[in-house]
Amino acid sequence: MIVLKFGGTSVKDEIAFSQVLQIISEKSGIEKCLVVLSACSGITDTLIMLMHFAVQNDVDNIKICYEKISRHHLQLLFRLIPENSQYYQEAEAKIQALLDDLQEIAKSVNFLKESTPRSLDKIMAYGELLSTTLMHYYVLENKLNAFWVDARDIILTDSTFNNATVDFEQSQANVVEKLLPQFANGMQIGITQGFIAANSAKQTTTLGRGGSDYTASIFGKFLKAKEIQIWTDVDGILTTDPRMIKEVGTIPVMEFNEVRSLAYFGAKVIHPDTLIPAIEDNIPIHVLNTFSASSKGTYILPELNRDRSVLHSVIRMVVYKISFSIAKIDNFLDESLKIISRIYRENAKIYSISILPDKLTIWIAKSSFNKSHFATAFANYSLEISDDQTLFGLIGIRLSDFDCNYFFNRFHRYKFEYVKMGVSSNEILLSVKNEAARELHQEINQFILGNLNVS
Repeated sequence: MIVLKFGGTSVKDEIAFSQVLQIISEKSGIEKCLVVLSACSGITDTLIMLMHFAVQNDVDNIKICYEKISRHHLQLLFRLIPENSQYYQEAEAKIQALLDDLQEIAKSVNFLKESTPRSLDKIMAYGELLSTTLMHYYVLENKLNAFWVDARDIILTDSTFNNATVDFEQSQANVVEKLLPQFANGMQIGITQGFIAANSAKQTTTLGRGGSDYTASIFGKFLKAKEIQIWTDVDGILTTDPRMIKEVGTIPVMEFNEVRSLAYFGAKVIHPDTLIPAIEDNIPIHVLNTFSASSKGTYILPELNRDRSVLHSVIRMVVYKISFSIAKIDNFLDESLKIISRIYRENAKIYSISILPDKLTIWIAKSSFNKSHFATAFANYSLEISDDQTLFGLIGIRLSDFDCNYFFNRFHRYKFEYVKMGVSSNEILLSVKNEAARELHQEINQFILGNLNVS
């Protein structure tokens, strides 16, 4: 058994649907597959806007949003399944029924003029219900042995709408009772929704950020899957941000904690918390590109047993460096901890902290930081705020054994202002003046690419 999860861009149009069909056909010829789908790209945002306009009694925009959703899915149906097909009328009836239900919910919200987390979850679910209904009939039309299952009948949660907590014990029981018998009775492919679930009162809930990846991870755990494949529109996890550096590479295999570090430092990667159910059960995650059959993607494993350190990626961060003078403060360590705690309460994202007897230095994400407000809040302290340096995160494995002498000798001309090692075996932090940042970024990426090729 394998779990195949496809994101919104993988089901954005008829070309994407055909790519997904080809992948499902190939994989299901070897293994039983559970397919987890997101809503078509852009549809969830349109559903949220539909809700907003319904509350505001904006009739014209309610109509525009609804017609956009309706037109998208009915046109997809027309392009994917011939009108003379045995499945066309049944598929059209089910899609239209979902659209009619959605319209009635929008009318109810409009009548009550009230937006609640519960009603938002109910509306947002229609994106996944529509995409999976389309995919189910498209798969049947292409003579594959498949069944459709409503994830809300399987994944049970509490009633924390918009960010529900899964009841793993009861959800596992639902898998055994309602899902496994379908596969045992000869079905090769199951198709279900990511992101959505239900509470014990059968009210629709959603799983929050990265919900579809989380759904795939949960099902992988329950089904004891050999592998969870997350299909997206990139070749895997890359050595650096391709928007900043043109020549990037795909990392063949990574540890879970590397992905966690990358996500924390701001890389656009899979949210690591969504993978925890699978990682806990030692199920490998394979990130692949729906639109590039030749790409081998990235495997994410709980850990890598390598006999040497390897750099996998570099991420560049835009930061403020905040330095507090604490030389004349009694109990400087206690005072430093108070300062750090207060900064966290300000919702600033802290990348690194250095505490010395005379100075406390904190590196903060510039995007999370209000400089004028901060200066006022800490007016009683002697501090300096600067943004003339760029912070880099080097991500890899066994970096506690990294050959620093070789690395720093190679890049000695950059005059690193700050270096921090040893906090984690997966990361090294360093900084340079802003004017050197782009060139250093390129050179470190080339260094990583060379090591990837060797490994």
